[in-house]
Amino acid sequence: MKLPLGFISILIDKQKIIKAVFFDIYGTIADFYPPKQEIQLSVTEKFNITLEKNKILDAYKLANNFLVKQNSIFPIRKMNDEEKLDFFSNYEKIIIDNSGSNVNINLAKKIWIEITKQRYELRIFPDLIPCVKALRDMGLILGLISNINISGEEISKQLGISSYFNYAFTSEDLGYEKPNKMIFEKSLNIAKLNPSEVVFVGDQVESDVLGAKNANILPILLDRHNNYENYTEVIKINDLFQVEEVIKNLSRSK
Repeated sequence: MKLPLGFISILIDKQKIIKAVFFDIYGTIADFYPPKQEIQLSVTEKFNITLEKNKILDAYKLANNFLVKQNSIFPIRKMNDEEKLDFFSNYEKIIIDNSGSNVNINLAKKIWIEITKQRYELRIFPDLIPCVKALRDMGLILGLISNINISGEEISKQLGISSYFNYAFTSEDLGYEKPNKMIFEKSLNIAKLNPSEVVFVGDQVESDVLGAKNANILPILLDRHNNYENYTEVIKINDLFQVEEVIKNLSRSK
């Protein structure tokens, strides 16, 4: 994998030695099943709303940007139930309005309530286990940093990945949300790591890339669906199989 020249220069200047790789969870190592676009199609159909399936993922990108901005102002986990419902009604409206239809906020609220009743679970992507096994064979420390509102220990157990990761930190554990640098700094302090020794892999520019940069950690953008085709400011990969190659390239760049 060819790295951007600017990043190679930075790595040479700082003489980086990578000791650890931290990952985001949702959208990076795991995703909803059934897929979120299928849930949207199924629920909105009950309200006689037709969405364009090929637009839903891009609509989620806009809605997630809205979520990240909200977390940077006032964390969603600190909202009361009424405030959360108001927020996610607007979140749902963004998805629908950018998926080929249009609804008012009251209908968006009804749809969101119905979505919350659907049964779904987080499942790991098939490229995760081969990725982390390869990184562990390289002697690297592995960790998770996520905005998920349950503990790192609990989500790791739910996903069946506790044995693969040295650390798992969430907003529930540390009291901060990405892109706030404190969630990264607290995680690294507990793990006794310096920012220069760590790379962070995530699928969102606003929370993962900018958050890692805020904490002086080198970000790797995972772009599974080519949502960031024109974004070239950081190292970018399309699947987790490529992480091992990136780390090896970073080591050779010293």
